[in-house]
Amino acid sequence: MPAMSFSFLVVFFLCSFEAISSVGEFFGSSPKSLALAGQSTYTDASANYYGAATLAYEKKVSYSLSLSRIDMNFLPIKDVLVASPVNSNQSDTYGKVDTDYPPQEILSVHALFPLFKFNNSKLGASFFTPVQKHFEINTGDAYRPEYSMYRSRFLRTSFFLNYIQPLSDQTSFAIGIMTGIKSEGETYVVANDTGADNPSSGKMGFNASPILSGLFS
Repeated sequence: MPAMSFSFLVVFFLCSFEAISSVGEFFGSSPKSLALAGQSTYTDASANYYGAATLAYEKKVSYSLSLSRIDMNFLPIKDVLVASPVNSNQSDTYGKVDTDYPPQEILSVHALFPLFKFNNSKLGASFFTPVQKHFEINTGDAYRPEYSMYRSRFLRTSFFLNYIQPLSDQTSFAIGIMTGIKSEGETYVVANDTGADNPSSGKMGFNASPILSGLFS
């Protein structure tokens, strides 16, 4: 099998098919990454989040500590149908969605330490946490569309730990674990014509629990 095809298959099967809603994924993992509009960096300890294997050739202890204030500025969503004869006794009524989400403070910590001198291995660690809460679940307005992913999905504590090993002057690998808070929910809605004798009903349930995942780069 040609080397290019083999490399493609390895990358394909190691890829995650789920979106990661963390601060590093949404905005950036460090001040330098934030300044580059979330682009990955490979010259400081925050690379432990994006691709820890790139840190295999660093010769010294490296660390990064930052406190980020995220203040999103979305334009309001206008001309949204908020009431009609279908769901109320009113005629068609239009409104706008308030997207003035409150600012959030996020603490990010990254560190890289030499582990064993005889094989030049290293240990990389990354930690993200909201300052005022450990996690939040908020689906936003029940009747109007909004940027729900940006309301609370990245507000959760997560931790990444990697063992990093150079194999040669041009090849290295990293293997590790990631732990954090995972939220899941189910919604059941029964919609009926309005009226006291036949009201609409619904049920929503959420749960949050810690998860543990493997990392490889």
